[in-house]
Amino acid sequence: MSSKKPGSSDDMEYDAWLRALGKRLAAHRKRLGVTQAKAADTCGIDVKFYQDLEYGRRPCSTRTLFGVTTALGLGIEEAVPSKGECDNALTELHDRRARNGLANGVEHSNGAATAEV
Repeated sequence: MSSKKPGSSDDMEYDAWLRALGKRLAAHRKRLGVTQAKAADTCGIDVKFYQDLEYGRRPCSTRTLFGVTTALGLGIEEAVPSKGECDNALTELHDRRARNGLANGVEHSNGAATAEV
């Protein structure tokens, strides 16, 4: 069991990685010229789940990531974001949380925030 508090630096880096991954999935889908609904159908997953992947709101297993990238014709190595992309996503995440007064809190996937104690 981890002793890390929610909202830790590691959590924020992981959130940033998920967002960067989602941006890569979205960019590839758009290059294919398909909707999120069509992409989800092609991948055999629920459209809400697919949208959450693209927006970086939901983690997925490596099996699911492999299935999504394979179904969309994207190599797994092409889907994984670079260090620079993750750094940019982390900066965006810090900026957004600061604008929303969440610098010392935790943002939940439903948009609610709780203060870190």
